[in-house]
Amino acid sequence: MNRAAAELAACIARARALLERARMTDQDVHEARKAVKKARAALRLLRPRLPEGLYRQENLCLRDAGRLLAPVRDARSQLDALERLPRRFQRLGAGLRSEQLRARAELHEGARR
Repeated sequence: MNRAAAELAACIARARALLERARMTDQDVHEARKAVKKARAALRLLRPRLPEGLYRQENLCLRDAGRLLAPVRDARSQLDALERLPRRFQRLGAGLRSEQLRARAELHEGARR
């Protein structure tokens, strides 16, 4: 197995391990998202050696996996920004916190699939 293929397999395994944790943290989501991005980069290195159809299928699969992580990341980023605002604006965070919890629940369900 060449280095790009080994990196692809390692990145996918890392992302899966992070997403299969019973109590996933925001940092786990961040690290899983980075692992998916690295996996796509490794896949691009392998592109010349793969049938085009297989490359496209795997690239779309990794892209979609990364997109599942975006709502959790977005909600966390919004909460972090809100926490830096003056206290009188922080009440607005209740809706964002519930959105983050919803996004994380959907992410857990997606990881199971």
